[in-house]
Formats: sequence, structure tokens, C-alpha cells
Amino acid sequence: MSFHPKCLVALVLAVSAGAQADITEARITADCAKVSHYAAEGKAAWAANKFAAARAAFEEQVSWSEQCDLPDDQIAAAYNAVANTYIQQADYHRAWAWLMLAPGYPESVQNLALIKDKLSAEPFSRSPDGVWWKYAGRGIWQSIKVTGAGNDKINVDFEGYAFGLMGLYNGPNMGHFVRTVAFSGNHATVKLRDDDDDVSGNDTDSDDSINCNIHLQFTPDQLTVTTVRPQQCGFGHNVTANGTWIRVQ
Repeated sequence: MSFHPKCLVALVLAVSAGAQADITEARITADCAKVSHYAAEGKAAWAANKFAAARAAFEEQVSWSEQCDLPDDQIAAAYNAVANTYIQQADYHRAWAWLMLAPGYPESVQNLALIKDKLSAEPFSRSPDGVWWKYAGRGIWQSIKVTGAGNDKINVDFEGYAFGLMGLYNGPNMGHFVRTVAFSGNHATVKLRDDDDDVSGNDTDSDDSINCNIHLQFTPDQLTVTTVRPQQCGFGHNVTANGTWIRVQ
């Protein structure tokens, strides 16, 4: 799946609507058999130098490899296939993100060494502006996009996802907000409240009012997020902004 979360989730949910009513063992077996098809499709696109198309196929390979609980080395190989498309397009930070999902896998070790100098040549500034990723599983990354808003403020756009065991059939739970907040000392706090009209989620974790504070601490390469009252952010079940995010842009 290519990295366009809203389009991805819409597609997953559309497929889910038809599949959810009839998730049989035969259906799952047939879907899991498609992993090799996605791998072949990606290789064909790669051979034609169509790297974006190859990535879309390889991300499908990742999604179903994880959903079907294939061996770790097969999943890691799929991660590397995606990473290699980014390397071909000189998008080394996104490649690094994928490689770090299985950093000990031999091909990952090789590819990480390959792009080490490239990454060093492209250091990020201390400005928080950019795109930050955290892996949600099933080939999808959660994202936080930060842009300057002037007057020591930043705009924070969060797209969060969480998958259950049957994630590609049931679709992910989701959470989203867009807020403009003060930025000082590499730190910002997003306050979500009941009267916000830019907060959304599905299958919410709590029936209580929306009342949470999300603290963001930035370094050039990482974003650390901690939340006060995470169950009251209004996101879907198990969706959270908490954790360490890596900068990809």
C-alpha cells in the first residue's frame, strides 16, 4: 500500500465491508495465497523502473504477510522490498524507517550500511517542521505532520491507526486531529476538549468527555509524545499518539 493513509483506509474499509460478513477459513487461505502475487507484481514494476508502483505492491505484500502471520524473515524481506524503492528514489529517511522495523535481518543490515552516509549528508534542522512516522502495522504508518504557523506557533496534524487481529478485514480504528499550538523550547502541548470540531475517531475507547493533553518533545530526528488522560482523547480503540516517532521529512 502506498503511503496515503486516508486513501488506504478508505480502500481497506471498502474491502472490509464485503469481506467482514464472510470471513471463512477458505477466504483467509485464498487471501494469504496472494502474497506471492503482490511480490511478483512489485518485482515486475521494479524491472520497469516504476518504483512507486513497485512500492504499492510491496506494501500490499507487507500488509498480507503480517495479517497472515508469515515467518519473520519473509516479513522482513517485504520491509526491505519497500525500503529499496525509497532508496532508488533517494528518499533515504523513509527507507531507514522501513529498515528499522527489522534492523537485525541480514538484508536490513546491508541496506542500513548502504544508506548510512546518505543519511549523514541530509541532517534535519532543529525546526519541528516535517513529517513524523510511527508504525501502526499492516503496512501503514501513523503520521504527525508539523508546519510553522508563525508567531512561535506550529500546526500539528495527527493521523492515527490501530489494527486488531483481523485488521485487514475489519479495518483499523482511527484517530485524527489538527491543532495550532504554541511552540517553545522544542516543546508543544495539544489540548483536546469536547468542543473541538477537528477531533475524530471511530470505536472510541471511552464514553467520557474528550479531555486530554498531548505533550510533544522534539529533537532533530525524534519526536517523543506523552499523553495525560489518553483514554479521553476521543480516538478509536487502542489508537494513541504516545511513543517515539521518527522523522522522515
